[in-house]
Amino acid sequence: MAKQTKKSAELGELIRRSEASRAQLSRTHAKVKRGLNVPAKMARAVKSNPFAWVAGSAAVGLFGSFLFSSKKEKIKAPEKSMRKSRGFVMGSLALAITLIRPFAKTYGMNLLKDYLRNQLTRGAMGRANTGEQGLR
Repeated sequence: MAKQTKKSAELGELIRRSEASRAQLSRTHAKVKRGLNVPAKMARAVKSNPFAWVAGSAAVGLFGSFLFSSKKEKIKAPEKSMRKSRGFVMGSLALAITLIRPFAKTYGMNLLKDYLRNQLTRGAMGRANTGEQGLR
């Protein structure tokens, strides 16, 4: 009997220690998970001080635009008399042509596809009726 109570006490102590260890592991895991959650950290930082983040991002964008912009020579604008001046009608026509061009391309391609499809099917039917063999 004394043996069983000793084993029970050891088993109880072992269970208690494993539960305490499991709880400590859970707490450590939660701390590590919070520490590695970068998006949540960024969201908290931006919410806590939005003006600094906006100013900082604007400064970085400005610096980047200066850093990556090319140094081109500035071309002087031609005199007004040398500029090509269009009237209202010609400007409107140019705009209309620019807007119609994609639709005209699509329409032309569809017409061409239909024409070629009809030519191929007519040719295949003609060979079938005369008994000619086409290249395969």
